Amino acid sequence: MRKRELMPAALLLALSLTLTGCGASINTITETAEGLVNEVLSDSEAEDSVTIIEGTATPTTYFSAKEDAGYVAYAEDATKITLSGDTATIDGEGASLSSDGTLYITADGEYVLSGSYSGTIAVECTGEKDDVTLYLNGVTLTSTDYAAIVCYSADNLILSVVPGTENTISDGSSYTLKTQEDNTDAAIFSKSDLTINGSGSLTVTGNYNNGIVSKDDLLIVETSLTVNSVDDGICGKDSVEIQSGEITVNAGGKGIEATNEEDAEKGFILVTGGTITVNSTDDAFHAVNVIQVDDGKLTVSTQDDGFHSDSELVINNGTIRISDSYEGLEGNVITINGGSIELSSSDDGINVAGGNDASGTAGNFGQDAFETDSSCVLTINGGTILVNAKGDGLDSNGSIVMNGGTVTLEGPTDSANGSLDFGLSFDINGGTFLVAGSSGMAQYPSDSSTQHSLIYYLDSNYAAGTSVILTNANGEEVISFVPDTAYNFVIISIEALKEGETYTLLCGSDEMELTVDNINNIYGSGAGMGGFGGMGSRGRMNGEQPQMNGDSTDGSGQRPEMNGEMPEGTDGEMPERPDGEMPEGFDGERPQGGGRGGFGPGAGSDSEG
Repeated sequence: MRKRELMPAALLLALSLTLTGCGASINTITETAEGLVNEVLSDSEAEDSVTIIEGTATPTTYFSAKEDAGYVAYAEDATKITLSGDTATIDGEGASLSSDGTLYITADGEYVLSGSYSGTIAVECTGEKDDVTLYLNGVTLTSTDYAAIVCYSADNLILSVVPGTENTISDGSSYTLKTQEDNTDAAIFSKSDLTINGSGSLTVTGNYNNGIVSKDDLLIVETSLTVNSVDDGICGKDSVEIQSGEITVNAGGKGIEATNEEDAEKGFILVTGGTITVNSTDDAFHAVNVIQVDDGKLTVSTQDDGFHSDSELVINNGTIRISDSYEGLEGNVITINGGSIELSSSDDGINVAGGNDASGTAGNFGQDAFETDSSCVLTINGGTILVNAKGDGLDSNGSIVMNGGTVTLEGPTDSANGSLDFGLSFDINGGTFLVAGSSGMAQYPSDSSTQHSLIYYLDSNYAAGTSVILTNANGEEVISFVPDTAYNFVIISIEALKEGETYTLLCGSDEMELTVDNINNIYGSGAGMGGFGGMGSRGRMNGEQPQMNGDSTDGSGQRPEMNGEMPEGTDGEMPERPDGEMPEGFDGERPQGGGRGGFGPGAGSDSEG
């Protein structure tokens, strides 16, 4: 569903394929000698089983992690600064206390801070290659009218959190800016590269606007870091890189972002490890260029997008769980090579749409692009992906390609969205693809796929928790899963499907016999004309359509109510087309299966009923 609407923030959806919820376990699909069967893994087991079917492509890598960024203990000759109230005792060179209560660091070197201080620590070095390391050795820094730590000039500012210590930093709720050009807006603000390392604890509170800001590159290693902010939590203009540590961000705006849109090689986020939890009102992760996740455990709850890139989003590995989002993953190009992904969304689960993010802050959402765009590509090469979406499950303005991995789409349950929504094509060449959702706006894989699919427009609505089981001609289970949503439309595409063989689909106690004769094998009385716009099969028009508003499971099969009236200007008769004439612009070719709307299930279909 393309149009953005304000959705409630506290809408928690169950993410597991069983009825136990997302916290206890996740489902994966594993291969046995008898076929593919459902297996429930614990969280710890799932992290070791992130790729069920190997992808055919080499994992995409845009950025490499910086080296030698970890904590190094300070030297004996480091300058020692003991803080107390609005004063400081300085033992060493390079630091001084001004009359206005600002503690200035003006020389390259190491500075060890301890105690409590009400004021601002300002780094202002003249050398272009000056590196300043501030060791936080159990400090409480509080500023009432400005940033607590600000770096005006240096090559690198390093905040080293001494192991075994607890440190807190907060700014004022209003600022007295130094000059008219002063753009300081965070409790920790640096105009230079900023590194935060060391395994101690650091809590940062941004009362004025943001928590931590670097106008250059921002790197986080090892630290137990908590950021609470009125607006954005962690921002690196050129980049944000997280290698390790335990990071929690509670943000009234975006959680973690990179903002440089002037340089194509900047404005990126790279996560190579760590445990990261983000609770945000705006996007949890937002980059104007690339977001790349190589590893780590990432947990997200947001009122907007979980991960949003204006350009490319690449997931190579790691564990990603998005319990709440407007849209889970969004970018112009999305590539998933591995990892374990569970997401719940009030609109689209994974959305590939051209252009910059159209959403605003504080829930003031805009509208996504709607036009078909060949540059929009979702590629799935591996990993396990579970999507529970109230909008479209996988949505691409262009194409979708699946070469491996396991994808399970649960929902939607309303007729205005579909588990699949693509503008050009969806090719399945490998992996395991499972769908249980609404038939109202349903699409299915393209005939250009190389892996067989079974598509069934069911005649009844099945309640959430009703199992889907596929058995072979010998009665052996080939695959099974238990959707957490109501459904009347199913897709099963697995490597085990063989042309010419017959299978039995069981939905609850109902059995349907299916034969694989084509790439797309379409069954059910609903595989007819329906929907609006585009090409291909979209909905049901051969009689009665199951009502799928909300979670209805009464199987009434009634069409939407129209108050007993036909649209204005009709007399109850279907209009006749002049003999021998086709619709304007029709070239005589049958639409490809899997598009929107149209007049049938598509070429090469196997429709019954």
